[in-house]
Amino acid sequence: TGAAVAKGFAPLTANYGEVLVLDSVCMECYGQGRTMLMPTEIPRFGRVVVTSFECGACNATNAEVQSVSDIQPLASRHILSVASPRDTSRQVLKARFATITIPHLEFEIPPMAQQAKISTLEGFLTAAADDLSALQ
Repeated sequence: TGAAVAKGFAPLTANYGEVLVLDSVCMECYGQGRTMLMPTEIPRFGRVVVTSFECGACNATNAEVQSVSDIQPLASRHILSVASPRDTSRQVLKARFATITIPHLEFEIPPMAQQAKISTLEGFLTAAADDLSALQ
């Protein structure tokens, strides 16, 4: 069975590892931007589509990882030990339903607070601090 396609739009297809480039509208300035999509598979995580957007007019950017695999019946737990500031620059892939917990700080980034994305531990903490500041 094929995927449903909206009237007037051609279906989008890309092989795993192949980058699909689309012209798209910037949500910041409504100028012309470019979206790149790359379906791939990440071990112990499953199939994902990595998306990246860049606007040539206002320099807005966005990147995210969207899972296209079924939610696994059993979760996995990964522990990152931070012994030095350099350890906070380690890349982390966070699933949409994952929780990042820092017991020493009694701090938690709950599921859905930050969508699935690839960032550093420092990047996740900075985004959480920005989100908390916006709520003040």
